[in-house]
Amino acid sequence: MWSTSIAPSNESRSEADGGNAAEVLITDERVFTEVAGWYAGPDIERRLEAPEFVSRQHRLLLSPQTSAPRIDLLDTGEGMIQVLPVLVACALARERGNGAILAIEEPESHLHGNAQQALAVHLCDLAAGNDPPTIIAETHSRILLLGIQLAIAEDRLPPERFCAYWIDQELSGESIATKVEFDRHGSPKGGWPGAAFAEDQALARRLLDKQLQGGAFN
Repeated sequence: MWSTSIAPSNESRSEADGGNAAEVLITDERVFTEVAGWYAGPDIERRLEAPEFVSRQHRLLLSPQTSAPRIDLLDTGEGMIQVLPVLVACALARERGNGAILAIEEPESHLHGNAQQALAVHLCDLAAGNDPPTIIAETHSRILLLGIQLAIAEDRLPPERFCAYWIDQELSGESIATKVEFDRHGSPKGGWPGAAFAEDQALARRLLDKQLQGGAFN
């Protein structure tokens, strides 16, 4: 999907699978500015560049802010690569505003926890803006959800602009979608399954119990 050299096209339109995200990035200055701003944020601290190294051929570089070496995007880790089409799609959806639909599957894929939180902030900023697009995201990330709940609690996202659907499968094989709305504190109003995310909570409690028994905090 990616190459170290990109030749710009005349279209600033993202393909459904994000396959031409790099071309859109280097041909649309507003898109580049928004995407570069996300990478430069305090949770990522990377410098995005697209220098031309031969006629109409560009390289995408993503280097540490405080480091002199320039690093090819392909060498920065799968998460930083896979999030690029998501960021490009967000920027294009912001330009198109109300009426645009942004549908993304597992946008947090391969991202570390801090980057997932940064992505949650970015999506909330998009949803909270004037004339926002409709955003539909399928995710398994609790961090992403918690980041959105925090944005609501901190008044950065109106609660009426967000809802979740919990998808559960019955023994018959039928899938049931339960709508969950949130109050101004970022708490679900109802419909949230009691067992949701119970496994990681139980493991965290077990670990804390063992640490307390072993005197880890003495």
